[in-house]
Amino acid sequence: MGRRKKKQRRGNPWQQKQKRARRRAERTASRKASSTQTIQQAPTLAQAWLIDRTVRIPGIDLRDPEVEAVIRYVLARGCQRFGVRLIQVAILQQRLRVAALDPDRQMRAFNRYVCWLIALEINRLHGRRGRFWKRGTPTELTADNPAPDLWLEHILEPAQSGAISPDEWTSARVCMGLAGTCTVERPGTFSASSRLPGELELSFLPLARLAA
Repeated sequence: MGRRKKKQRRGNPWQQKQKRARRRAERTASRKASSTQTIQQAPTLAQAWLIDRTVRIPGIDLRDPEVEAVIRYVLARGCQRFGVRLIQVAILQQRLRVAALDPDRQMRAFNRYVCWLIALEINRLHGRRGRFWKRGTPTELTADNPAPDLWLEHILEPAQSGAISPDEWTSARVCMGLAGTCTVERPGTFSASSRLPGELELSFLPLARLAA
C-alpha cells in the first residue's frame, strides 16, 4: 500500500515530461522575443557589414533594368531568410555594394546565398554558365573600431573617401533609408515552377535609428 501511494504522488511520468518540455519551450520563446525586441529598439553599428562584389565578365551591366530587378528581388529574399537589415544598396556598372546590419550573425550565409542566386539568374538571363563574381568576402565593422561614424560615412559616401571614382558613383543606382519599404516582384528570369514567393518586401533601415 505504501509503495502504491508513493507512485501516485510522483504523478504520471509522461505528463511530467510534457510539462518540462513546455517550460523549456516557453523559456526559449521568451529569450527570442526579448532578443528581437532589443534588436528592433536599438540597432548598433557593431552589427554592420559591407558586401562589395565585382563582376568578372566584361559587357554585363548590373544597372540594366532586368538585372537590377533580379538583384533587388534576391536581396529581399536574402533579408527575409537570414534576418539581415539593409542600410544601403549601390548598384554600379560592374560592382555591387551592400551595407547592412546582421543582428542574427548570418551575414556569411546571406552573402553566399545572395551572390549565388544573383549569379545563377543573371547567367541564365545572358545564356551563359560559369563563375560570375570575382572573389570577395564581406567586411565586418568590428566592435573595437574607434570611429564607427567615420566608417559609415566611408561606406555610404565612397566617392569622398576615394573607394570609388566620382563618375562611377554618380551613375550608380543607390537605395538607402529614405527609400523606406517597397514591394518587389519575382522576375521572369526565374523558373515558372520556382517555389520562391511571387512578391517580397524590400526595406531599408532609417539611418536615424542607428546607434554607435
